[in-house]
Amino acid sequence: YLVIGQKNKYWITSPEVAVALGYRIAGTVDVDTKVLEKYTNTESIASVTNRPVFSLIKYRNSPKIYQLLPAIEAGKLVKVWIPDEKTLLSLGYDIQWVPEAADTEVYPESATGSLSKAL
Repeated sequence: YLVIGQKNKYWITSPEVAVALGYRIAGTVDVDTKVLEKYTNTESIASVTNRPVFSLIKYRNSPKIYQLLPAIEAGKLVKVWIPDEKTLLSLGYDIQWVPEAADTEVYPESATGSLSKAL
């Protein structure tokens, strides 16, 4: 599972999908089933084309970290730059768990989007 925020968990359907999303299998943490039961089951993640809202990403050749948020167009995501580590931490994220997205995984940058604490 991928846990985002205080409420939701997403089932990543295979280790290959997790790696394709930029997550490090070596960084996987075992969590007690009773802890996972506190989170709401949401959608399954079966490919890189369906990253969840509030996901974080960074690109290999850039120090910038982005949060993915809903676009005006339903089903689409936009990226919003997180300007510094203090802001990242205030949103409830840990810098060591930010996955690296492929350069081909492109999201428009939001000119009006506001960063959001994951629910």
